[in-house]
Amino acid sequence: MRNIQNVAGALAILVGVCGLTVANATAIDTQGAWNEFRVPVAGGTATECTAGTCLSDIHGNFVFAPLPPWSFSGPAIFAVTDFGHLGDVSKSTVFNVFDNSIFLGSTSTPVSGRSNCVARGLWDDPECNLLEGLFSHGAFTLGAGEHNITINSGVAAPGFFKALAIQVAEPNSLALFGFGFVILGMWTRPRRVR
Repeated sequence: MRNIQNVAGALAILVGVCGLTVANATAIDTQGAWNEFRVPVAGGTATECTAGTCLSDIHGNFVFAPLPPWSFSGPAIFAVTDFGHLGDVSKSTVFNVFDNSIFLGSTSTPVSGRSNCVARGLWDDPECNLLEGLFSHGAFTLGAGEHNITINSGVAAPGFFKALAIQVAEPNSLALFGFGFVILGMWTRPRRVR
C-alpha cells in the first residue's frame, strides 16, 4: 500500500512539473496565420510584439506574436522569414529555430538584390518576402506531437513565423490501403487451368 502511495505521489509531482512547462507556452493558430515577432537585442531570443514594439500591419498580412514559447500539437510546417528590410543583408540576419529546446535549423542567409516586395510597398508582406527569397527564410517540417517553438538571432531584428497544419496518413489507414492492394493483386492474378 505504501509503495502505491509513493508511486502516486511521484506521478503527481511529475504531472505537476510537466504541466508547468506546457502552461507557460502560448498556443498559436496552425491554419497559416503569419505572426510578427522581434529579437530585441543581438544574440537574444525572439519575443512577442505589441503596438508599441513592432510595426503595425497596414496590409492585413499578419498578427502580433504572443509571448513565446509558441506551442501547437500535431504535424505541421513551421515557416520563418525575415521582415522586408534590405539592410538585413549587410547584418546577415539569420534566425535559429528550436522545438522543445532541440535545434531544428537556421534560416537562409539573406542575399543582395532588388526586392520587388519592397518596390511594390509590400515590405511587410511575409508571403512576398518568403517567396522572393532575398530575405532570410526557412521552413521546418514537424511530426506529430507537442511542439514548443523558440527562435533566436545574432542580430536584433523583426521577423515572421507561421505554423501550417499538415495531414499525415495514419498507420491503420496505410495498413488497410496495403491490404486492399494485396486482395486486388490476388483477385487479378491469372489462374491456372487444370
